Amino acid sequence: MRLARGVGGTDNRNFTTDCPMLGRLFKLLLLAGLATVLVRALLSPEQRAGLHRLFQTLAWALLVSAALMVALSLTRVVSL
Repeated sequence: MRLARGVGGTDNRNFTTDCPMLGRLFKLLLLAGLATVLVRALLSPEQRAGLHRLFQTLAWALLVSAALMVALSLTRVVSL
């Protein structure tokens, strides 16, 4: 929603209401940072290595599935 311009042509809009996505990204970054601090504080190095391996495997699986979907959509087997 746009508000009327103030005196001297200045804009009275609030930056946070114009960019709500920035607030969401900030919250996501804050939660990721908090999770990182908790993982480092509460887990042993062996447990952290296990988590790293799990997330690495999940990342590869997501990349492979995305590549498969792109290939299928390019060959028109799947219409997205």
